[in-house]
Parts: sequence; C-alpha cells; structure tokens
Amino acid sequence: MATLRIFFLRHHPNYGHILSRKNDLLQLRVQWNRKTSRVSCLLLALPHAYGIQSKLSFVPEKCSHVNVDVFIAEQGGYEPEGWRFIHTPGHTPDSICILLDEEVLFTGDHLLPDITPHPSRSAYFKDEQRVLPLHYGRVNRIFGLMNYVRSLNKLMTLPSEGVKVTFPGHRLFFKGQFNLILDMRRRASDIIRFHVRRCHDILKIMNSRKYNTSHISVVYFEPSLLKGVGGKFLAENEIFSH
Repeated sequence: MATLRIFFLRHHPNYGHILSRKNDLLQLRVQWNRKTSRVSCLLLALPHAYGIQSKLSFVPEKCSHVNVDVFIAEQGGYEPEGWRFIHTPGHTPDSICILLDEEVLFTGDHLLPDITPHPSRSAYFKDEQRVLPLHYGRVNRIFGLMNYVRSLNKLMTLPSEGVKVTFPGHRLFFKGQFNLILDMRRRASDIIRFHVRRCHDILKIMNSRKYNTSHISVVYFEPSLLKGVGGKFLAENEIFSH
C-alpha cells in the first residue's frame, strides 16, 4: 500500500484549517491509486496537549477534519527505519526536525537559510504550563530564546560526517533559486551569533534611556518593518523574546 505521509514539524492553528480544506485535493492527488493509497498525518505528542487542551479553543475545531494516525515522541515512540525525530523547541514549544538516513535533515522553521524565526517568549511557559504533559510542564525547557539556542546546539552535536544537506521550511525556493543548507553547523552557529548581537544591541538601547518595548522596537528596527499592526506586533514580540 502506497502511503502519503504528512509531518507537522511544529504546531500552528492554520495547519489543521489548511488540511481540512485541502483534504479533498490531497485525496485527488493519489486518486490514481485510491484503493491502495491513503493519507497519513503524524504529529509530535506535545502539540496534542498544546492544541487540544489549551485556551486556543479554535484549534481543535479547525483540526477536527484531520485524522492523526500517530503521535510522535522523540524517544520510544513512532520511529520507522531510517527516520529520527529530534525535538527542537524555541521557535515553538513543539518544533521538531527529522533526520533521514543520518544524512538528510528537515528543519521546518527551526533552521532557515537566510532568515531566523522569531523565538518564542519564555513568559509563555507559565501561561501554558497547566496544559503541558508532566515531562514538559515542570521546568521551562521549551519556550524562549535560550531554549531555541539549546536546540540549535543540539543539531550541531549531530555527527560531523553525517548530515549532507538540510531542507528548510521557508525559502527553500526563493528568488528563482533553491536554498538548500549545505553546512548546517555553520548556519546554526551564524544564527546563534545573530541573536547574541541582537541581545547586545537591545541592552545598549536600554542602557542609554528607559524605554518600553514599543520605543525600543522603533529605535532598533527599520520603519519599513514596523508597518501595519502585524509589523509592530512582531517587532515588539522580538524585543520581548530577547
């Protein structure tokens, strides 16, 4: 039986919504072998608690049309031959990367070629602590910049002779070209240095004058990045996370 497997590399409210609307399209794509094919959806165990039990009540409604066959655990769970699941929290608490045959790495939003994702805010841990599984709910190891950096370091500890190519979740094909990451460790190191510099720059602004996050974002970011409600929100959230 041929199987189309869909892996969520992190939780996002829109994913269930998108799949529920495009589920028919997914089935049409395998219609040529409909009697012997099926669509399989797999999730890390953490988003199950994070999405179904949290205050984001609209998430299960959007995901209600998606059948999840298996919940992935980093260790001791679903692990087909040649696949390795690595929990890499920081951007979101449930981000995972997938290592295929110890050579090909899929990083989702965790490791990107020429941009870096917004780190989550460590303060979110207290808000979500009540709905997290006990393994994740005692000490904050899944939210915030420091945990994002730890997750980058986790990837850098993979055997140096191993990963040959990394497929990012954003800008894999951008401006007319493919942007495969051929040196994962160097890219992870560059992202860590970027966030260290950002922390240093924000501290310099704070030392010069008593600013709130809104003022710091105006001083730090280019005006073009602050346009609209979304731009201001993302800028202030970035300041908070650092």
